[in-house]
Amino acid sequence: MKKIDFAECIDSFFGCYLVEQRNVSPDTIAAYSDALSLLMRFVENKTGKTFEKQCLEDFSHDTILDFLDYLEKDRANSVRTRNTRLMFIRTFFRHIACRYPSALATYSRIATIPCKITRTRLVSYLEPEVISEIINSIDRKSPYGSREYLLITFLVQTGIRVSELCNIRFSDILGKDNPCLRILGKGRKERFVRLNSEICEMLREIQRASPEQEFIFINRYGKQISRHGIAYILDRVMSRAKVLRPALADKKMSPHILRHTNAMFLLYGGCDLASISKWLGHSSVATTNIYVQADIRMLDKALSKCRFFEIRSIKLPTKF
Repeated sequence: MKKIDFAECIDSFFGCYLVEQRNVSPDTIAAYSDALSLLMRFVENKTGKTFEKQCLEDFSHDTILDFLDYLEKDRANSVRTRNTRLMFIRTFFRHIACRYPSALATYSRIATIPCKITRTRLVSYLEPEVISEIINSIDRKSPYGSREYLLITFLVQTGIRVSELCNIRFSDILGKDNPCLRILGKGRKERFVRLNSEICEMLREIQRASPEQEFIFINRYGKQISRHGIAYILDRVMSRAKVLRPALADKKMSPHILRHTNAMFLLYGGCDLASISKWLGHSSVATTNIYVQADIRMLDKALSKCRFFEIRSIKLPTKF
């Protein structure tokens, strides 16, 4: 029986399967790499074996279960994150089983580990007046104020994902009179969003000042900004806004919350779900339905039209 070369399996998984066969995005590769690195570090702490000495037998059904518990309890990962990492692990060991049939039993046992049921929560978003207060708290004359203002208005107006935001370049802006932004999103799906005149003018100012700048959003060193850099800027803006406006004390702001905010603004404006789904780059309109569930104003309006909800018009029986 051919001996399983675990290191070779890792190399073929990332180099051949994910890149050449699946053609997945760098973000997806990074997510797989992170999940597998965490698992291998967990096995090292449990068995004392370093990465290069680990073999298939070290990744039993019980070890994977212990690892998933570790993610939730020690690393405080959500159930959704736990399930995602489990799916990554299943895919990796399925790849090994395809290359080495002797590993099929190990993969089959790992494949029986179920995903946990997650609780569906209503989306978090910010009301228009809250966005206005946050934006008005920014000093656009300060060294970083104009960039902070551009970042937040860009996220609110486009609903772009943070990973997409990090990668957009000035070359992705198409057209002059009525410019739009080309976005390469999840699953390498391309979509286009319109940019308003205010954002276009701010981008022109940046280009005039730095004509050689490639990425639209950069860090203090002039390099492509990271998702951590964006989170840091938003936290800084929100902390300052809470000091100036104590009413914002219980509010949170993140790239994804601003993405939800954009979707809710579109919904309030009368956009249909299919259009919102295309704008956000969702793979299915069903994903966009979460915004309808969160829109309490539309629900209130619908209920007000239903006369049978008026208790006084209903005659209840005296006996049951």
